[in-house]
Amino acid sequence: MSLSIIIPSTSGILVAAERRVGSYIHPILVDPEKYRHFPSGMIFFDGCKKLTVYEPPHNFVAFAYTGSGSINSHQLIEDLKQELPAQRLLIREYADALLKVYSENPDRYRFGHEPFSQDASNCIYVTGYNQGSAEAVLYQLDLPFKAEPIPRGMHPGGIMVSGAGDHLEAAMDILRERQIRQLEKQIAGSHVVGSPTAIPEAKLRLVRNSGVQWTGMSIQEMQESAEFIIEHTVTEQTRLNEEPTVGGGTDVIRITKQRGGEVVRYEPHFEVGNRPLAATHYHYVVLKCCGREVKIQIDFDLNNPLGKSHLRYPANEIFQCPKCKTNHDLTELREFIQELIRYHVIVDEKPPEGFDSDSHA
Repeated sequence: MSLSIIIPSTSGILVAAERRVGSYIHPILVDPEKYRHFPSGMIFFDGCKKLTVYEPPHNFVAFAYTGSGSINSHQLIEDLKQELPAQRLLIREYADALLKVYSENPDRYRFGHEPFSQDASNCIYVTGYNQGSAEAVLYQLDLPFKAEPIPRGMHPGGIMVSGAGDHLEAAMDILRERQIRQLEKQIAGSHVVGSPTAIPEAKLRLVRNSGVQWTGMSIQEMQESAEFIIEHTVTEQTRLNEEPTVGGGTDVIRITKQRGGEVVRYEPHFEVGNRPLAATHYHYVVLKCCGREVKIQIDFDLNNPLGKSHLRYPANEIFQCPKCKTNHDLTELREFIQELIRYHVIVDEKPPEGFDSDSHA
């Protein structure tokens, strides 16, 4: 799960996206005999840019993406940049051009060689302003199965959140309560000085009945709200010991109809193989025996807690199947992971001599 947020208002469009990615590993595909009991695993990394804005004259459009990660959406968006004409396009034309680039060579953008699963979904959001228009525009592409650009309603009172999981509603409730308190203070202050209160009282009724009101919100308020939603999700995933699918920092841009895209926070993108390891205890590998699958936690730091549904990596590197009593030696698997990830795996809370948890293996 990724998390991207798009908020339009009369002030402009605010786009924010976090930078965490979970990467599947498939030892069995590397050596079907040696790793026949290890079909998959998951390692979490940061440094994945999920938000892109171009240079002029194409700086009135932004791209954000979420989804299953079976398609290299970042590379697709970068490749589109090389195909653009000298003049600015309509937002729909950017979406059509993106689909054209993908359709001409879809294998270039897929991760792995296996057929797409039925639930594969890679949503790319194309948003911005058409020249001469004050109306925010948004199109969604869902690759590989629902590729046709779909217009999504964008109005100054709305918010588009993709991939938020279970914590969005709670975050929105907190933002709603904050807005209520701000309006109540404003009304109380107006009563003290004898100012009219009809407008804030009407807005207060709307917030209480319909939720956060984005209309008229400043770009700075929109940014703070988007960052809060992402930070709240990270905090709750950590507190509830859930898979850390959101994190790694937040990229933020603003788009105004006068100036186009303005970078607020925009960290570099790291390609697969060069991304920093996420500071989490949720890395794991799946061991399958007797038709059962267990998740064995892979730790790269000392003193990590145990993730939900995980089993601790055995101190002697031998895992015994509880059903058939077969002993599975994990030594070669550990060495495979270390070579692949370039980080040392912690065994029995004993790092190798000279180990530095902040450095590569």
